[in-house]
Amino acid sequence: MFKMVHTLSLTPFSSLSPTASQSQSQSSLASRHSPCLVCCSIPQSKSQSPRITKKPKPPSTTTNYPSKRNLGEILMKPKKQHCKEKGELEKEEGKQHWKTGPISTEEAINRLQFHLAPPNTPTSIYAFNQLLSTLVRAKTSRRYRSIFPHYNHLTQTLGISPDKYTYGYMINICAQMNQLNLSFIFLGRLCKEGHRLDAKIFSPILKCLCSEDRICEAVVMLLHKMPKLGTMPNVFSYNILIKGLLSYGKTDLALQLFFKMVKIGGECEPDVITYTTIIDGLSKERDFTKAFVLYQQMYYMRVIPDIVTYNSLINGFCKNGALDRAMELLHSMKSEGHKPNVVTYSSLIDGMCKNGEIKRAMELLHSMKSEGHKPDVVTYNSLIDALCKNGQIKRAMVLLHSMKSGGHEPDVVTYSILIDTLCKNGEIERAMELLHRMKSEGHEPDVVTYNILIDGLCKNGEIE
Repeated sequence: MFKMVHTLSLTPFSSLSPTASQSQSQSSLASRHSPCLVCCSIPQSKSQSPRITKKPKPPSTTTNYPSKRNLGEILMKPKKQHCKEKGELEKEEGKQHWKTGPISTEEAINRLQFHLAPPNTPTSIYAFNQLLSTLVRAKTSRRYRSIFPHYNHLTQTLGISPDKYTYGYMINICAQMNQLNLSFIFLGRLCKEGHRLDAKIFSPILKCLCSEDRICEAVVMLLHKMPKLGTMPNVFSYNILIKGLLSYGKTDLALQLFFKMVKIGGECEPDVITYTTIIDGLSKERDFTKAFVLYQQMYYMRVIPDIVTYNSLINGFCKNGALDRAMELLHSMKSEGHKPNVVTYSSLIDGMCKNGEIKRAMELLHSMKSEGHKPDVVTYNSLIDALCKNGQIKRAMVLLHSMKSGGHEPDVVTYSILIDTLCKNGEIERAMELLHRMKSEGHEPDVVTYNILIDGLCKNGEIE
């Protein structure tokens, strides 16, 4: 697979156990580098120690959170170097090629192309960790494989020892490549060298197991292997597994894990992401009673719902035809200082359209625009579909023109809805004209569009 696999001689993962003490050289090496803050895409808490039993403070709406720019600077800022010679040299090397702050994917790829060239290959573990950090944030799988020859060159040819953060990045990269065997190899080396394992190290592995429908292995990893290796799962670990269970329709198991989190408390106490994930899963399963009970329990547990929580509930109620309860939630979220977004309004408009309340939906569209929210193509498609089904093709065409004049480009679904209505009305020529206009605007018809046209031509006796 990779040269690296043949050159690493490791103890099997299942037979490893955490080492109680670390050597002085390893401790001094690990202290010179910034934490592996991007091993998991979900933000982690400051402390992962299983000894902490203090209950976290309830969320406060007055907390001053850092801005996106300040947060990026905090994540990218390296720790102060304790070594005056080698540490300062590594720091200067990093300054020459890396800058702090958030970067775009394009900039990250440009950095990779520069640093993966032989003359510019990093020669220190500090610079190499910065390269791995950029690679993880870029999330470009076509560049992942190119990092392994440089890893082998750094560790074997130059003799530079990886530290805890190097292994964390490599575990993350391998998991994103769906190469769990390689992730376990690096995890095994991490254990063998006596590094203390944090819960965030396991997050990429848990995500990969869930994405590959290996839910049973993820459960074993969370409940058995992590504690056996001296690492207690935290709320982020449980959130990953709960999301994986819900994505495969295993709602009962997800709720069992949720109750286990409530019972354990501490760092495993459910947060707003936990509640929102389960509420969304229950809404998709049309179990609105349990979803609303969890929503009410959030206030009892002093967990403040966010816009995603409200959108999940509103979307669920709208799909179930409970528009009054959905509107009540809309007023509740406004009273609590949460501003509805385009997702909120689109769910409500779609629910009203499917319930035959077109006038009410049009009024909400105007209200949405007056509040400064721009409708998207999904919003317009719901209204156009409702008008067409109600026999109001002229109003639908007027709305299409209004959509374009407002700077919103229709998609293939928009045109397919209108073409289907015209065909059913026997207006084949207008349907064909709309098809040509669709193509001239750069929208390629799909198989659904062509099936609609064929069906319309056949029913109107124009088979030839």
